[in-house]
Amino acid sequence: MADAAPSEDTVSPEVMASICGVIFLLAWGRVLVHAFGRSFGTAALVLAMPLYVFVYAFTQFEHRRKGWIASGLVAFAVLTLVFAGLTTVEEPVAEPVPEDIAS
Repeated sequence: MADAAPSEDTVSPEVMASICGVIFLLAWGRVLVHAFGRSFGTAALVLAMPLYVFVYAFTQFEHRRKGWIASGLVAFAVLTLVFAGLTTVEEPVAEPVPEDIAS
């Protein structure tokens, strides 16, 4: 069976990675605002240590929609990485060396 060409109505992985990245940044921003409201030291940890935002979101973050924000933070971080990994990078083609330089 031959590989089917992608149809015109499919969304590229780059676009999906961008959309998921923006949603992740919105959730991260909400957690960061809460951390700044708590103390500058906590907010500095959230800013300086990328993985600490997940620890803070599940342990100290208190919000009416904590479940949605914390799970969205994790889910869209993973989806962003997955879609970014699906992007194709074209390898440059090396040009042949002219014969007068090669000899």
